[in-house]
Amino acid sequence: MSLAGDRQKQKYGPWLLAILLASQLLLMAVTSRRFSAADGTEQSMLRSWTMTIVTPIQSAFGYVTDSVAGVWNGYFDLRGVRERNAALEAENAALLAEIESARAAAAENDRLRQALELRPLLKYETVVAEVVARDSTAWFKRIVVNKGSQDGIRGDMPVVTADGLVGRVTQVGPFVCQIQLITDEHAGAGGRLTTSRAVGEVEGRGDGTCRMKSISSLYDVGENEPILTSGLDRLYPAGILIGYVTSVAKGAGATPQDIAVRPSADLDRIEAVMILLVHQQDLATPDTVK
Repeated sequence: MSLAGDRQKQKYGPWLLAILLASQLLLMAVTSRRFSAADGTEQSMLRSWTMTIVTPIQSAFGYVTDSVAGVWNGYFDLRGVRERNAALEAENAALLAEIESARAAAAENDRLRQALELRPLLKYETVVAEVVARDSTAWFKRIVVNKGSQDGIRGDMPVVTADGLVGRVTQVGPFVCQIQLITDEHAGAGGRLTTSRAVGEVEGRGDGTCRMKSISSLYDVGENEPILTSGLDRLYPAGILIGYVTSVAKGAGATPQDIAVRPSADLDRIEAVMILLVHQQDLATPDTVK
């Protein structure tokens, strides 16, 4: 029995000794003190070792946490900036729409003002109307405006703008009427040259221009010479500007000249006109003959 006991002691003895030494070291670490030069206090060696090991891990974990928090906060900040930018863009678009609306209203008021400025130059009553449609199948030679018989408009009444003659009323409804432009192939007006005072006929060509005929080659006709209504056609009052001479082709002797005319009014872009409440009996005797 003593031999077996000695063998067990030899087998487990080193382990028991190691455990006792480890326990002693641990006890010494717990009970020992270490002086801290930073604040003059003492702390246990175990706490010092623990802090030495744990502090770098805490620092690394704190750095990762701060980085994730920074990215997260940056995401929400960027999202907020994008939302504010979207709101500003929407507000900017609304302001631009208001500006364009104001510009359109100002342009419309300016057109109507120009039409009204012509009122003092005419002794006839007038009705201001806006263009609501064009006859696109006839090279813009007819337009429709938003005034009709309810406003006192009748057929063949002259139509003008501040720039000059537009044409005449051809069809009338209660609230709208159709106007034949002077550039229509079937339109015509009595015209008078301003220099020689020669009288002829102005006809539409259907291509946005007119021609003046029945002017003898004995008369000198200058380029850009204004042409006014003569009043002899008993359709338009005398003195309304029709257009300007663009070219002249003279014939031999007293042969009539072929005179090209550019209308003074921009008939392709007019948006407001003035209808003269004139009847044919009012034009029985032209003003130039009185």
